[in-house]
Amino acid sequence: MKYIRYLLISLTLLFAMVGLILYFNMFHFACVVSFSLALVAGGFFTVFLVRQHKEALDRQEALRRRLTADMAHELRTPLTCVGSYLEAMHSGMWEATTERLRACHDEIIRLGRLVAELERLAAAESDRSKLEKTRVDLLELVRAVSGNMSAEAAKKMLSLSVGGESAVVFADRERMAQVVTNLLSNAIKYTPEGGHIRAEVTDAAANGVISVRDNGIGISERELPLVFERFYRTDASRSRKTGGAGIGLTIARSITAAHGGAISAESREGEGSCFTVVIPKKRR
Repeated sequence: MKYIRYLLISLTLLFAMVGLILYFNMFHFACVVSFSLALVAGGFFTVFLVRQHKEALDRQEALRRRLTADMAHELRTPLTCVGSYLEAMHSGMWEATTERLRACHDEIIRLGRLVAELERLAAAESDRSKLEKTRVDLLELVRAVSGNMSAEAAKKMLSLSVGGESAVVFADRERMAQVVTNLLSNAIKYTPEGGHIRAEVTDAAANGVISVRDNGIGISERELPLVFERFYRTDASRSRKTGGAGIGLTIARSITAAHGGAISAESREGEGSCFTVVIPKKRR
């Protein structure tokens, strides 16, 4: 609404200036008015751009602050747990039982996973020019990745199915496998027990298309545009419970962009989500 207000003010000034020109019918006055009008229009346009830039900076700052809080929590929780256990056992308050040592080990593994995710993100964003492209059948690739993740889906009694048609593209097989893995992992995490996940491959004219659809918890309309931002997680408490640092979709987007493709998301909160990856067939 505020931009519409600026536009209306500019149009009002424009009509006023034109009216004065027609009334006085003076060439020099017309030149002065035209110059003044240009200054006014330029001023309003500058204000518009500055406000847009400020809003973009504010969004980035909000994401940075959330990133700092999330990363601090991810690191603090396992470190606090391990520190407390070791201090209690060292002081003699607790006996160093197998269960307590296993709990410390689990938290260290959790830290290792976080570091590994950060390393994968760094690799995806820095090695875009190092793709080893070969002919890849996306349907065969999705079937292989789904097979590897079937045990994880079975733990939650989820049905994980693959369908579609063969679609051959020039791509880095290992990187594309990472994209599919991240999408399926996300679907498994956020689909309740007994839910359904469907991976579909479509052979379009110039592209191969992979879609992963689930009937999970979904994403709100407000948060949907942000899901590909690094470290962004739609619900902090829920995401901490399921694990992960919130960079799986960022990695998927980075790898897809390196192939000259695109990734998008559709979702309805409480009904499920669908992520779609489009990869061009031609070698680039």
